[in-house]
Amino acid sequence: MAAATAHELSALGGALQVEAIAGLFAQPLPDLRSEQVAALISAADELGWDVATAFRLYELARLELARGGVRRFPLASIQDWVDFHDSR
Repeated sequence: MAAATAHELSALGGALQVEAIAGLFAQPLPDLRSEQVAALISAADELGWDVATAFRLYELARLELARGGVRRFPLASIQDWVDFHDSR
């Protein structure tokens, strides 16, 4: 596979009914800013969220940031994270 051309990978992907080269150009998810992470940690501590809940919210927030556009939740305060949690 490593020696295959983009055309060969595309043909293979078509034969398998998958997008073979999409992963080659995928962008990593954006990370949260330090103040957003700090607000999430504070919210988790204040509201008693377990690690799994906090991590799930962290990942959902990264997906939300990847969508682009105007942020409904700036995720910079405890209340932002409570609202984000409640919307999920």
